[in-house]
Amino acid sequence: VTYSHRVDDPANYNYCVVPDSGADAILFAAFALMMTIIFSTGLSALYVLMAGAGCEAVSWMFNLGRFSNAIALWLGMKPSDIFFYIFLPPLLLDSAVRIDFYVFRKIMSLCLTFAFGLVALSTFLSIPIMLYGLNLEAEGWNWVHAALFCAMVASTDAV
Repeated sequence: VTYSHRVDDPANYNYCVVPDSGADAILFAAFALMMTIIFSTGLSALYVLMAGAGCEAVSWMFNLGRFSNAIALWLGMKPSDIFFYIFLPPLLLDSAVRIDFYVFRKIMSLCLTFAFGLVALSTFLSIPIMLYGLNLEAEGWNWVHAALFCAMVASTDAV
């Protein structure tokens, strides 16, 4: 496997990664940061998601050298904990920065009720569905992964 000759890996739905090219992961992270800065509007998360999907589509059809390898590196990261360590902190920071404190202070009791009560209930009800209904346990997820993901999704739904 080289930059000019990619090899498809159907088992992982991805191309094989070029050996000793871990520094290419920084290229995709820098590109994602640049896209986030460019699309810093009200729908920035949607635009960045669409830009990432577009990059993967172009990378899948054409060999973009180091950039295609960088995408393959990020898509092939194991274990699934990486999702929580890489993507969750910027998402939470973005949401925290955009809070209007004056409005939050007026509805704080309602927000705290939803943030603790409904999020906990939704999380605990969703864990078995994630692990056994969607069969994510076979993909290497355990109850901690499912709880973290469900808490992240439930908090945006409740508030």
